[in-house]
Amino acid sequence: SPTGRGFSWFDYTATGMAVLFLMFAVTSGGRTLLAEREWGTLPRLLVAPTPAITVLVGKMAGIVLTGMLQLLVLWGATSLVGAYWGDPLGVLLASLCLVLCASGVGALISAWSKSAGQAGALGTAITLVGAALSGTFFPRFNLPLWVQRLSLVLPQAWGIEIFSRLQLGRGLADILPWLGG
Repeated sequence: SPTGRGFSWFDYTATGMAVLFLMFAVTSGGRTLLAEREWGTLPRLLVAPTPAITVLVGKMAGIVLTGMLQLLVLWGATSLVGAYWGDPLGVLLASLCLVLCASGVGALISAWSKSAGQAGALGTAITLVGAALSGTFFPRFNLPLWVQRLSLVLPQAWGIEIFSRLQLGRGLADILPWLGG
């Protein structure tokens, strides 16, 4: 790497687990709308003199804020015990992009699902399969090239790639194309 930092299992695991738990949190967050529909509270929200899009944006904003807070807490906690995530500005920007993308996946899962239970099961399955394919538990560069490419359909792979680059000393300019992904 340009800074002389080598690969660190501890650093890689810190960011990999943060991405994994973020996916669990935000993919299950979208199912709250389905649960509210089942409980009968969603119709009450929609009767209020507020446009439906405002209710949806409010729900999604809460999920995004929760996801961002979760990543910031994990970043802080793992940094306190010695994990290195990279350039702070890059980490913040990467975290925001990752949370937005993962929240979109959660919203898509909820849109496809018929019930909150189905959304939860689908979210868990997509998160775990995505984690295995994206290198959450082991370095992506050890995966076959076709798996590395296939995994780029999910946010986990993008997050892991971006955080790995930041950990190796790459700057904001180096990760901008990856943030676009």
